[in-house]
Amino acid sequence: MAGMDEYRLRWVSQGETIWEPWWVADHGETKSHIPTEADHVGFANFELNTADLPQIHKNGRIHAINLAGRQLSEAVKILRKHGFIIIDEGYSH
Repeated sequence: MAGMDEYRLRWVSQGETIWEPWWVADHGETKSHIPTEADHVGFANFELNTADLPQIHKNGRIHAINLAGRQLSEAVKILRKHGFIIIDEGYSH
């Protein structure tokens, strides 16, 4: 898509975890699984996809997301919710 910029991401906190009812039904309400960075990528990508936004991808050893300007603020809300920040110089949160 034209007009998209790539933003590099860093996972800085555990983020919000709301288990889906089907997961709780299958696994119970145990807290035996502490979500990893990969889990939060999946959680964020699910929400980004639901919001019709691009998903997080790997760019070498880091995660990144390609966004058009009009998508940025909505995507940042979802990314923050899951513990990610944009680390590119010149971008302020």
